[in-house]
Amino acid sequence: ACSVGTYAESHQGGAPLVVYNASHASLPMTIFSPLNYPKAQHMASGARWFGAGVKATATSIPAGWSQLFLLSAGRGINGGFTAWGKRMLAFTGKPRADMYKDATHSTIGFWTDNGGYYHYATGDQKWGSTYEEVLPKVKAYHDALGVPFGHWQFDSWFYPKDGGVDPGGGGGAVTNWTADPSIFPHGMAYIQDKLGVPIVMHNRQWSPRSDYIKNEPFEWYTDRKAAVPVDPHAFFMWFFKQQQGWGLSMYEQDWMCTEYDEVSALRTNLSLADLWLHGLRGGPG
Repeated sequence: ACSVGTYAESHQGGAPLVVYNASHASLPMTIFSPLNYPKAQHMASGARWFGAGVKATATSIPAGWSQLFLLSAGRGINGGFTAWGKRMLAFTGKPRADMYKDATHSTIGFWTDNGGYYHYATGDQKWGSTYEEVLPKVKAYHDALGVPFGHWQFDSWFYPKDGGVDPGGGGGAVTNWTADPSIFPHGMAYIQDKLGVPIVMHNRQWSPRSDYIKNEPFEWYTDRKAAVPVDPHAFFMWFFKQQQGWGLSMYEQDWMCTEYDEVSALRTNLSLADLWLHGLRGGPG
């Protein structure tokens, strides 16, 4: 069973506290979570106590700041989470999302993520030495078999980074979110023309040495290993206009914990982390 004493504290605020009876999952349960500014709060517990409030890493609290939390109850794990979700949606005024709204959500996809055959590998060299040569042949093979892949995913192997990548996928930060010439010599629009399917595209933490910092008129908070735009909304509204012809159906922002850990401003500024997440809404879908 999950109790106050078994709650795992996190330096990034922590997941919601869920108290339930694992032996009798249909019994009433409770959920305690932030209701607003989820990246500004922190939750912690001991054997007999539980506490929540503004994160201790914040260097200042603006006048009038208000941090809200929600204590929600329901019957059973599924029922309890459904009730919690309805209350969260009611507070934010957001409608429930359509889980099958597009090809990315309503079809099976071919993913090249960590653990996949084509994750930082192009397979047998007889099919080609670059992803640009190999992937159209993979697509033709799928079509010949009649496998109904409705979308594809490109992982972090397709764009330039400021360092190598370890076996777990971690490592260098993105310097320019576009085709690495050694991967797709003719660019992203070219490979989309060859594949002709909606594509989910991965991204990782932003490099403090990225081309966007060097060449574009946006201010950034930079640290040794990562960076975040000072005005995430303005940056992403511009950024997501740069992928014309790519077939980009979903932007997959990965390594968000690394971004948060490596950029001190995300931890010391109460609003920046949530502004960063809201800024991502400027993307596709």
